[in-house]
Amino acid sequence: MSGLHLQPIPAAERDSLAWWIDHAPLAHIHVGWLNPARWVGRPVSLQLADSHGRTHAALVTAPDGLGVAWVQAFACGKGQAPQVAWPTLWDAARRALIELGVRRVWAMTSEPSFADILRAADFQQSSEVVMLTYFGERVDAPAALPAITLRHMQAADLPAVLALDNLAFTPPWQMDREALETTFNASAVSALAVSQAEAIGYVLATQSQGRLHLARLATAPGWQRKGIGRALTLHLLQQAGRRAAGRLTVNTQIENSASLKLYHALGFRGGGRSVVVYSLNLEHSSPAAHA
Repeated sequence: MSGLHLQPIPAAERDSLAWWIDHAPLAHIHVGWLNPARWVGRPVSLQLADSHGRTHAALVTAPDGLGVAWVQAFACGKGQAPQVAWPTLWDAARRALIELGVRRVWAMTSEPSFADILRAADFQQSSEVVMLTYFGERVDAPAALPAITLRHMQAADLPAVLALDNLAFTPPWQMDREALETTFNASAVSALAVSQAEAIGYVLATQSQGRLHLARLATAPGWQRKGIGRALTLHLLQQAGRRAAGRLTVNTQIENSASLKLYHALGFRGGGRSVVVYSLNLEHSSPAAHA
């Protein structure tokens, strides 16, 4: 692009670039386990800068510890058209991701303008995430489950929880170690379901501005449909007490019928804006067309 240079974002510029992305006039910021600032400076973090080193556009799509890459951030400065900046940044990011062994990249957004950019780059809709809010008035105690104990999760449990999580979910929804540790440390409520010292399920809920968010609920594959998820969710609701009504949210995929059935049965209802999930198979993709 005329007058601008494509270059990687060094780790030393993480704070300044994160601030710039947060305040850019046009920006897509991924809602994930980690703040997008954590990804700036890692491969793949790219920017279009002028001769004075000023950033005019940036794209961050670094793969996590499991090799899953999300479009973590895409931002353009004043006067920089995103339809022009994206192809240059994306062509370089695509090549770099392939060299790192990444075969599929993901993005999710509720913004039509960014969705148009993704579709123009051959991203295809693969799912949709809906938000549910708890509106129940009465919280029943979890039913007693034979030989199963619910207890507070501890840092020492995290390796077992990580293994459980990666068995319970498929890409791109699995957590890597950094995401799990960050979410656990930020949790207001956490609980672990244990059977004979084996971790078989867990729940994590974060809190922000007086609202609780059920950030993660998982049950080991061999223990699913046995009431573990229900017991963990009821435990969370009891911990939240009367503050939960209208102030506890959860996100889930529209194809996850088991989760939707559980949450609806407990008093969660739909509301708010859904988020569309897009993905692109890099092995079958082609360079973007430049405007």
